[in-house]
Amino acid sequence: QAVNGSDYTIDGPGFAELNEEALRKALADFEEDVQLGLVPAAALPGAGFNESGVQIYQPPLQALLYDENGQINDPSTQVILLIYDILNNHALYSVADLVEEFAYIAGLPFGGSFVLELVKTGLPPLPDTVVRAWQTDFVVDMVEDVKDHLAEGGDLDVFKQLFETMGGDGVSQDEKENAVIRLVALLTMREMGDPEAILWQDLSAILGQPLGPALIPALKSSLVTEALSDSQGIVNRALERKDALISALQVLAAKVILFSPYFPAACIRGTDACPDTEVDEGSQAMRDLYVQATTTDDLSTLEFGETLREEFLTIFLDELGLKDIIDLLNDALNSPSTATILNILSVPGPVSNGEVDYLQNLSLGNLTVDLDPAVAAASLSPEVLVCLANVSSLMYEGQRTKEAWVDGLGIKSVGRFRHNFLSTFIEAFVVEEDNAVILAFEGTPYIQQNFFRGLFGWLQDALSSVSEPFAYPCREREGDPAEALCEDLAGKFPGAEVYRGFIPTQNATAIDGTLVKLVDEALAALESARATMAPAAGATKREEEEEKPKLYVTGHSLGAALAKNALTQLLLRDAGDKFASVNAYTFAPPVTGNPEYVGMQNELLERAGKGRTYMILNEYDEVPYLPPFVNFSHGNDTLHFDHGLLSFKRIDTMDTPFATHPLNVMMPPLGYHSIKGQYLPLARAVAGGEGGGCELLCDTGQCGLFKCPDLCKGKL
Repeated sequence: QAVNGSDYTIDGPGFAELNEEALRKALADFEEDVQLGLVPAAALPGAGFNESGVQIYQPPLQALLYDENGQINDPSTQVILLIYDILNNHALYSVADLVEEFAYIAGLPFGGSFVLELVKTGLPPLPDTVVRAWQTDFVVDMVEDVKDHLAEGGDLDVFKQLFETMGGDGVSQDEKENAVIRLVALLTMREMGDPEAILWQDLSAILGQPLGPALIPALKSSLVTEALSDSQGIVNRALERKDALISALQVLAAKVILFSPYFPAACIRGTDACPDTEVDEGSQAMRDLYVQATTTDDLSTLEFGETLREEFLTIFLDELGLKDIIDLLNDALNSPSTATILNILSVPGPVSNGEVDYLQNLSLGNLTVDLDPAVAAASLSPEVLVCLANVSSLMYEGQRTKEAWVDGLGIKSVGRFRHNFLSTFIEAFVVEEDNAVILAFEGTPYIQQNFFRGLFGWLQDALSSVSEPFAYPCREREGDPAEALCEDLAGKFPGAEVYRGFIPTQNATAIDGTLVKLVDEALAALESARATMAPAAGATKREEEEEKPKLYVTGHSLGAALAKNALTQLLLRDAGDKFASVNAYTFAPPVTGNPEYVGMQNELLERAGKGRTYMILNEYDEVPYLPPFVNFSHGNDTLHFDHGLLSFKRIDTMDTPFATHPLNVMMPPLGYHSIKGQYLPLARAVAGGEGGGCELLCDTGQCGLFKCPDLCKGKL
């Protein structure tokens, strides 16, 4: 249903307007403006390259379109659509109240309504806005600008002072709010005081005629510079209007969540991207308000109570248990590794036409990656690699897409669970013909598809900066064969610590009642299914019944770390004895624990003698280097896709530091981390696949022949 509000509907104009024809016309218009010199040269990718003949990679135009499920897969485009919607429908979202507060705080002689009407009048059509933001790399430049400011040290010091203040003993809520207001005011003034920053150059190009050319001169005008010169006055007025400012922000956020078609609130709207779930009182209140909005023409009658306005901020924090979120951020900001990470990420990459060629060939399915002999000797199967990359990919999908994908691979889902209604899923699959069980872990949900589950996942990832002692489950294993092994490892690696974000619970009873139970249920389902199958050629029914099944554990990103830790828990409980072999294929895993913990995992696998754990890393992917980023190891079987050599080889991250992607590749954040756009097609390239029967699919800044008729059945 549509919600009426002026000439606006909740269904929104985006789906109809963002078609390929409209985007190509907008691109032609933009290129004409470039030729006429109407676009700031600094806003164009490649503006800083001195040498000639440099190729530029940008996400293809198809990446900006809605997919077959009606979703935008490019996070940058999702951000632009949301901003555009808010500005174009500012009355619906009560933006004027917020802008009025900002105008007063800045000491400007005109009100917010004037500014909003000016912006709305000069706002380009939606296709032009999306294309211009894409061509200028606006969202990526925003991220880079913040990162560079932090790396320079000044802003990082401001953040440190803020969280030291907020984390102190006896600090009141009022004092914490004042600290946040002061920080936001200072950072905003710093950004506005640099009119030559790439952010403003990009924005000028996006706005186009008539507002674009006037933007930077306006920032340099005496009106703005004089206002910014009174920094203490701005801070004082911001503190004076704190309550009204916070209230206006809460109303804006609540209305955006409820009404914007571009805000990914899947569970509020009950779309396919939301897993079936029980909802608590607060989230049900948001759902009820959304339903109320769909049945009224007068949005002014909707009530935004105090509880509801705060609910969207507290729901996932309460579930995650981050009562110490301030302490967590304070520790992270004051950690020596934070400055190290920012410095490494701020080093610009080289210029590489070879990387542009690599990305083009990957998208066309023309890439062949050599399997290093050392990797082949480690018993890695390219066919299993492709199968499990598919399974790790489908764990991110909505239910309809997931079911079709599972069916196409020839596998069967037999159960799943999660620790709470926002956390990631663990799902068990069986492959009857191969006598195999697959245990798959969902990674951090895509925030552009489901904001709350995605944000919950990123908060869980943030906990990776906090380690805790690993709880060996030896006492709970008294009398079973695993006890001696567990006690021996506990004595040998007493200082093992695991990163908290990658191990939802260390409670032995909870693990036995969830993870171990799911494995046992999968085994029972597999045994039942195979009981009705005819024996394979040359085998008797008794021989097949006595043959133990194989276990494969897999996941991507957060799911990869969870998978690796789950396998550790299973082996310490002697669950591996139920299987003929146990192998884990983990894609882009963050580091799971300290060196003693990783050493314990290595020895546990070796002594169990059931199989191996492969940690699969992609070049230019920063996630596998987190949280320590330097001086760490993933373990013995760390494998790496080398783009320059087109090889899949074993590495040790101790002597293979992270490398920033080439400067001429305009890849969005986490583009090289993409499972569907990088790891899955690279797995096929290792297996010798050439894109036969594949279809176009887009994911995180890249499109290609990534949707292929792969199989698990018969490959395990």
